[in-house]
Amino acid sequence: MAGVKDKVALKLIAAKGKVQVQAQSDAMELTADKDVTITSCKERIVVNAKDEILLTAGGAYIRLKGGNIEVHAPGTVSVKAAQHKLSGPDNMTIPMPVFPGKQFCLQCMLNAIKSGSPLAGQ
Repeated sequence: MAGVKDKVALKLIAAKGKVQVQAQSDAMELTADKDVTITSCKERIVVNAKDEILLTAGGAYIRLKGGNIEVHAPGTVSVKAAQHKLSGPDNMTIPMPVFPGKQFCLQCMLNAIKSGSPLAGQ
């Protein structure tokens, strides 16, 4: 692990193919001292959660939970559009990924170490 004085950055780049990061049995956390940017250059960004999505900043929040949307703000809520259309209820369900059962293969791990592979079974 490099120290702060070393100013070492970490880059994970796949010139071709998908990049997947999973925490199959616990939480995942992404924290930055400064900005965090999520960008899709050609398609869309999908945020999906089984129970709740909560966006917060400056004391205001938007909560998506139980089929409801809550918008709360200590200041002004501004909605601007050429038209405002409110229609009856609808929904969209996106299937959640299913992780494999908790299995540990010692021989697979030893083979990965021997071959220099960073991730066994991937």
